[in-house]
Amino acid sequence: MTYFFIAGEESGSNYAAQIIREIKKKDTQPKMYGLGGDAMKNEGCEIVIPLEQLNFMGFSAVVKNVFTIRKNFKQTKNAILSTQPDVVCLVDYAGFNLRMAKWCKQNDFKTVYYILPKVWAWNEKRIKILQQYCDKLVSIFPFEADYFRQKNIDVHYFGNPLFELIKSDEKERKEEYIALLPGSRKQEINALMPVFIKLAEQMPDEKFKVVALKKQSVLYPELLPDNIEYVFDSVVNIAQDSKFAVVCSGTATLEIALLKVPQVIVYKTGFLNYHIAKRLIKVPYIGLPNLIAGEQIVPELIQKACTAENISKQIIAFAGKNIYQTLEEKLYKQHTSEKVAELLLAEGK
Repeated sequence: MTYFFIAGEESGSNYAAQIIREIKKKDTQPKMYGLGGDAMKNEGCEIVIPLEQLNFMGFSAVVKNVFTIRKNFKQTKNAILSTQPDVVCLVDYAGFNLRMAKWCKQNDFKTVYYILPKVWAWNEKRIKILQQYCDKLVSIFPFEADYFRQKNIDVHYFGNPLFELIKSDEKERKEEYIALLPGSRKQEINALMPVFIKLAEQMPDEKFKVVALKKQSVLYPELLPDNIEYVFDSVVNIAQDSKFAVVCSGTATLEIALLKVPQVIVYKTGFLNYHIAKRLIKVPYIGLPNLIAGEQIVPELIQKACTAENISKQIIAFAGKNIYQTLEEKLYKQHTSEKVAELLLAEGK
């Protein structure tokens, strides 16, 4: 069978790679193409467009890069037409993938949407697009699956794939430093790094490590306090020996939670992006651990509240505490990637 994956972010690429690995166990001669990163490429997927050409965040960034985005759409459509996949797997990346779902349906390509758009948070109009143009829907959050079912929409839930990447009980944490995670996007790094540097200056007796990305290396300030350093490694590898983490809102907040490292969730964006999002978002929290728990178990510091002073207070208040007692029960393991791979195989036949 031939498969086409569309993953426009690092986390989505990692999840797609897990599925590809499982497909290879069940399909002896798979042909795989897609949009994504090194994780997918390393599993044998031919990358049509790399992540560097795909990752735009915020309303203003989309407007500035509209011509590049149009080019990506055209290139993706041409790639699908030329490879003729039996099934297209859309992974997260809602702004792009919802439009691709419609185009795939109109051109008779089967689609499985994995890691669904957060319609429960904002823009419920997207529900109709999912219903009309996607053949199968796969959620990774129990509360999200319940949300769709309450609206009489058929959705699969096989657990959360992060359990396959993270094994929190493998070793004891050394708790040598505080991990700083400024996100993977340009806007996030530019907004949060000045705050992180100030935090290190205010807490000179602590050691800090920034989870950095080589592909974004030009964005990180060169001048740093002596007690802070960049580490080009995975979130899991760095966080495992940290005593606390300061985390940009996103998938990493859940990774940190599954590692059982206490954290504070932070977020800053441009004035326009913030006020547009504030009017659209319908949920009480931005952090995945809080949304899954149904209560604020992790402190959140957003926009003006995201200061070095406020972060340091949270570090002092929460360091060493277990705040994740109910989280794993709600994200039970069910061989998630294997079951998604089986769904793709069944749908493509």
